[in-house]
Amino acid sequence: MSTVVLSAIDSVEGRSAIERLIGGAMDSVQWVDLTRIEFGSCLACGGCERTPRCVLPDEFTQVISQLAECSRLILVAPIFLGVHHPLMKKAVDRFMPLGGGPFTVRQGEMHHESRMEQPFSLTGIGLLGEYAPPGEADTFRMLIARHAVNLACPSHHAHVVQDVSGAVARISETLEQRERVR
Repeated sequence: MSTVVLSAIDSVEGRSAIERLIGGAMDSVQWVDLTRIEFGSCLACGGCERTPRCVLPDEFTQVISQLAECSRLILVAPIFLGVHHPLMKKAVDRFMPLGGGPFTVRQGEMHHESRMEQPFSLTGIGLLGEYAPPGEADTFRMLIARHAVNLACPSHHAHVVQDVSGAVARISETLEQRERVR
């Protein structure tokens, strides 16, 4: 079983804490620090509908390959108005090569068929901060649930925490949970 952790934590302390945790974890955990890689925004060109890859030749191409092979994905980012940090949003927009292709009906809605042999389970961890407007946590949980439907994930969890230490604790708990083995 492999896990990919995509992080858009932009503080040095937060990145260091996650790096320490992942460094002490099993070899099957791959950490992608979105603040340290160069990648472009989705062009909405439809190129990935014709082929199972993005037309943009950048560092995110390797991330998509990792996602296609993993059994668990953990998204970690600050929450802004109930949604991901803009860097995480840019990354999620680039997930289209994992789906693409023909359409199918899933949960009564039209979606692209998954190109993944076995879709990953999804965990979203959002850092809310102390001055969040009411309803922001619920909006984030709904966003993670929608990602799970769009990506045909067999299971999903959404956690809202106040700070980086809470995020690190949730990542650690998620890594310790037994998941299905590919």
